[in-house]
Amino acid sequence: MPYIIQMRTAATTVGFFDFMIGDPKSGRLIYTVQKEVDFTTSLRLGPHRRSNVATAVARCSETADPSAICLKDFAPYAPSGGAPIACMGAPVLEQGVVTGVLIAQLSNDEIDNVVTSGRRWRQDGFGDTGEAYLVGSDYLVRSSPRAFYENRENYFAELKSVGASGEEVADIRRFGTPVMHQRIDTDATRAALAGVEGTGEIIGYPGVPTLASWGPLAIPGVKWALVGKIDTAEAFAPIAQLRQELLIVGGLVLLAVASTAAWLSRVLLGPLRELTAGAKSFAAGDYGARVPVRTRDEIGQLCLAFNGMVEDLRHKNTVIENKNCENEELLLNVLPAPIANRLRAGEAGIADGFSEVTVAFADLVGFTALTSEMPPQEVVTFLNGLFTRFDVAATDLGIEKIKTVGDAYMAVCGLPEPVATHTERMVRMAIRMVHITREHATEHNISMKLRVGVNCGPVVAGIIGKSKYIYDLWGDTVNVNLASRMQPGSIPDAVQVTRAVYEQLKRQFVFEPRGPIEVKGKGKVEAWLLRL
Repeated sequence: MPYIIQMRTAATTVGFFDFMIGDPKSGRLIYTVQKEVDFTTSLRLGPHRRSNVATAVARCSETADPSAICLKDFAPYAPSGGAPIACMGAPVLEQGVVTGVLIAQLSNDEIDNVVTSGRRWRQDGFGDTGEAYLVGSDYLVRSSPRAFYENRENYFAELKSVGASGEEVADIRRFGTPVMHQRIDTDATRAALAGVEGTGEIIGYPGVPTLASWGPLAIPGVKWALVGKIDTAEAFAPIAQLRQELLIVGGLVLLAVASTAAWLSRVLLGPLRELTAGAKSFAAGDYGARVPVRTRDEIGQLCLAFNGMVEDLRHKNTVIENKNCENEELLLNVLPAPIANRLRAGEAGIADGFSEVTVAFADLVGFTALTSEMPPQEVVTFLNGLFTRFDVAATDLGIEKIKTVGDAYMAVCGLPEPVATHTERMVRMAIRMVHITREHATEHNISMKLRVGVNCGPVVAGIIGKSKYIYDLWGDTVNVNLASRMQPGSIPDAVQVTRAVYEQLKRQFVFEPRGPIEVKGKGKVEAWLLRL
């Protein structure tokens, strides 16, 4: 019962419509806060098997990544009366195994509150007609327009006037939201969904001239566009009023036209020039554009509204840029930078041959037996700390880590960019790894030694996989062949190398010949030891 209360409290506090838990084994919803008709039903065989909730449970059940998030776009959901819902899921892990999937059903009202800043349009500088809204890849809204909240009957009349069908209007009335029912297909939404940011005058969805700013939202799992707009008539109303006042003053004070014109140019038209320059700067991509507010009249209010709009869009652009940077960092954690650049450029089937590289394969001696009685968390902490120090050493020496398998660590030097001293660097890396292992074991009060095998020669390197990229190596040099098979026969706290490595470095390091040793799949292979 305490867990149920906590789930209900979490849903209310965070602003989710519902919290659900799916069983990855049976595919059933074993808990929901709202207890709708989907509760206890099968998401694999039941009536809701094609829902976005079922898709989120299925996808999260397949990943043991504790940071994975499965976000599904809005779609009609029968248990909620056919109302459109969006949801996101996350796997629940126990010792690396997915034991459940937590599904949060997003609240339409909460999304509207974020997009509309709590429906504070006037306070945020949008005036009487301005607003911001979200549109999906199908051009259907993902947040409710301003008119839906302020004057609902006028909103429905306006929908009919621009060609909305009676069925669309009826669905909006029935579900109490325009989400997934109102279509907005304008120049702004088309450009934003195509990935283009911009600002300009367009014909808005009510069919009136509109000043708008638009851009895509970089949210994994969905393709949404954000549009901010205000009616052109309202935006330029202060200017029209000013022009009328100037004509009246000019007619009444004909004799003082010259002096009055000069004064007006300096005092009144100056802010307009600044506003125009600010708008041009903003349109050119200067999101830090600001105009000084010199008066408290309509022009001053227009300047304030412009500054508020620019600041709001700048903040949203910053959020988008930060998300892009996070995605960039994630990609560089998986792939070498040159390979990541080629992948971003659209290159497919990346595979390269390298005539000469050096590969090292290392593993911890007796690690399985030593850690059999250690708690899992301590094992992970120990390996993470050790391999992190290996990664730092690899970065210092210009070496690429390829992967880790259990307590084994594989690295290569000489690709994707060729390096003349690849063999020397890799041997120095192996020496560092042995010393790092000693220090790390001492700090954790355990006895731990490292074996390292090193070989050099030609390889093929490339990307495999689609949903999860892996950059791997193939050839007689890599871990599945000679380099990895040199390591098991090595001496703890020593580096075992092949003849190819020995011949290149015998004048730089003192190697001890071992003679021919039996190597699985290779027969007798000459080996040398570098004792440390």
